[in-house]
Amino acid sequence: MGWTSTSVDITMAFVLTILIASFVMGLLFLHARNRMLVKLAEHDKMICPCCHYPFAGLIGHDRCPECGTDSNPKTVAALWDRWMTS
Repeated sequence: MGWTSTSVDITMAFVLTILIASFVMGLLFLHARNRMLVKLAEHDKMICPCCHYPFAGLIGHDRCPECGTDSNPKTVAALWDRWMTS
């Protein structure tokens, strides 16, 4: 038996498809991360780490109104700082 021209072509097409898909997924990841960095800058890092609800204008609330996550400004800023350095 051995390798035929067709089996080599199919293998190369499969490898090329995997490489292209990996590249596209990497670009999508970078785009999503950049969008989140812009959103964090716009809201001074006061965004819920779970549901991404902006805490702008919420005074005296200790929980996110959307999901109930702790919205302590120091805790939230520390979580986003850790995310940005990872």
